[in-house]
Amino acid sequence: MRIAILKILLLTIFSSFTLHSALAESADQRELLASCFDTEKNLLKESLNFSKRTNFGLSTKIESNLSLSIINETQAQALFQVLTNKRYIPFDYVEMGCEARAHEMARIMDDMCLRSGKAFLMGDIRYRSIGWLHHVAPILLVEKDGITQPYIFDPSVFDKAVPLSLWSERLKRGKILGRYKLALTSQFVFMPSEIDANLTDYRIRDIVKTKAGLALFSLYEGVRSIPETTIKLLKKVIK
Repeated sequence: MRIAILKILLLTIFSSFTLHSALAESADQRELLASCFDTEKNLLKESLNFSKRTNFGLSTKIESNLSLSIINETQAQALFQVLTNKRYIPFDYVEMGCEARAHEMARIMDDMCLRSGKAFLMGDIRYRSIGWLHHVAPILLVEKDGITQPYIFDPSVFDKAVPLSLWSERLKRGKILGRYKLALTSQFVFMPSEIDANLTDYRIRDIVKTKAGLALFSLYEGVRSIPETTIKLLKKVIK
């Protein structure tokens, strides 16, 4: 088992994860890939645009001086497709591994001159009959019809980029008695236990866990019955 894990780690470290998808890219996607964005803005609580329903039972914390790139709606949806087309990211394996998926997507955005952040939702989350204690995905600011608000990029949950408010409400499931915490951080934070770390760069250990996690989770994409021993192994890789 250890030899097999070592082989996977070596393959993931020396493999190139920056190849474009073999699928044809749209004109919007090609334009996006060739662009470099330099417009940023600090994320403030009033720009979240949360309804009373979304805010109910939800405490929100934003990392100090969190600055995010601003793009328009068309660019946001083109970016979402660029991310979705990265076939090595196992978006259909939703049982675990959101940390690795979010970290890789954030690094892809970095390569496109986009400063992203991350949204960590913590609480009793249920999705597709699966229970999560937390879930994370990357965010950017999106301008639409004169309004700028954070959008989240989560191909495991939605088929397009959506406002952070919609994502939060979907995963909260409108629970009346639930208590949830939403933490908005820089792109460098890997786990929810590190939301107060004020990281200023990626850590090597998190990059290694990301590469190894993506490779391992890809093996089980589409598999719904996994032995408990294997699940424990997968959790050790990302923790």
